[in-house]
Amino acid sequence: MYAVTGITGKVGGTVAQTLLAVGKKVRAVVRDEAKGKPWADKGCEVAIASIGDADALTAAFAGTDGVFLMTPPNYDPEPGFPQTQANAIAIEKAIVTARPDKVVFLSTVGAQVAEPNLLNNSKMTEETLRKSPVPVAFLRAGWFMENASWDVEAARNGVVPSFLQPLDHVIPMVATVDIGRLAAALLQESWNGVRIVELEGPRRYSAADIGRALAAALGREVRMESVPRETWEQLFRSQGMKNPMPRIRMVDGFNEGWIDFERAGEHRQGRDPRDRHRRADRQGRRCMTSSIRSFRQALGMAAIAALALAGSLAPARAADHQGSSIMTMNQDLADREKDIDWPEGFNPSQADLFSHNALLINASCERIWGHIVDATKWPQWYPNSKDVHIDGGDALKGGTVFHWSTFGLPLESKVNEFVPYTRIGWYGYAPGTAPTFYHTWYLKPQGDACLVVTDEVGKGKDAAHLRESDESLVHRGHDLWLATLKWMSEGK
Repeated sequence: MYAVTGITGKVGGTVAQTLLAVGKKVRAVVRDEAKGKPWADKGCEVAIASIGDADALTAAFAGTDGVFLMTPPNYDPEPGFPQTQANAIAIEKAIVTARPDKVVFLSTVGAQVAEPNLLNNSKMTEETLRKSPVPVAFLRAGWFMENASWDVEAARNGVVPSFLQPLDHVIPMVATVDIGRLAAALLQESWNGVRIVELEGPRRYSAADIGRALAAALGREVRMESVPRETWEQLFRSQGMKNPMPRIRMVDGFNEGWIDFERAGEHRQGRDPRDRHRRADRQGRRCMTSSIRSFRQALGMAAIAALALAGSLAPARAADHQGSSIMTMNQDLADREKDIDWPEGFNPSQADLFSHNALLINASCERIWGHIVDATKWPQWYPNSKDVHIDGGDALKGGTVFHWSTFGLPLESKVNEFVPYTRIGWYGYAPGTAPTFYHTWYLKPQGDACLVVTDEVGKGKDAAHLRESDESLVHRGHDLWLATLKWMSEGK
């Protein structure tokens, strides 16, 4: 049994999913019962605890083979980091009392630096954990690649203000999915005392790299522009920060080079060397998938996700597979795939909401099909899906019932049509109610490529309300699904 804190976030969620995938038991540590329910549905135990509650943490950590520990971020801490210190005391008490077999703490690059800055919170927590009576690993990760998604809105307008400067100055970065997978691997290892594991991507990246990646994702010119250092404090205070200096000094540290890895322990770059021992794993997982890819591709994925949900990506149309600025239901009905078989009651001509999307993907239909039916992995590459659980199986097939969340709604779905490598369709509905949506995939070989079509019909008042409030929302979400499916299938 492994206790996982931060399980509702990107890193903690990846830790838990990776452990579950290899048959390990997981205890989800969450702050309230509602946040634990999706993990309970996956078969996890659920423990209710906040990071500063020693007694609740003790119960959460008790009887475990290991604990993945991460502390909530605080970008505007009070002087002296009193909240961090209080949390560290609670964590120490819980570990001493519960005695888990080991602890893996998500720390950060620069945790060893004494110069006052925002990363001192990890330094303080590390110093407390060094006194722990159980083996502890400090997983010091680089700057999160996903931070670049904060810049997408500005990139749409062509200019991104950058605090990372000079613009060509490179710093260590890494993808959150790689952090989570490495943390899960560490939890399954044995060691004594304190262990430091540093993690970054296959090379270092700059603000200029971020700009190029955003430009590639947007298909337009993007210029990175340095924010003058003398304006930072006033700017941060205008945004509501009371004590901006720790954050300012952290950015200074990256820019000036004094925030970097200590090189005092193990240093990982892009690939976990133990991958060769995992090739027999039936899912063929790779521990460091995203970081092995180029930064342009990893960052491009984040940009595609944000842009699609914001409505910035043009819809892919079956007519030319190049995209269009038209995103109305009437246009989708005109473009819809005529060869799709619709079940009774879900003919597009009678729909209250309809979306049609199509995209030519340079991969075989068989390869693409594998990603579609491997539904529990959707959240790893399709950001509009969460908490996918298949009843009685690990892949979609005829008659399969599965539970998931999409567009922020918890759904139950049942596969109705299943023709391997060609067609799959499922009903969607709130648990315990009649079906109100029907979603289809239709794959057509095009030489060495595959035309992927996904159409959806919605019926009833909820579908009608969605059409009135945001007619293209589902279309944009499915654009994202196709874009990320293309990314995965083409091996980018």
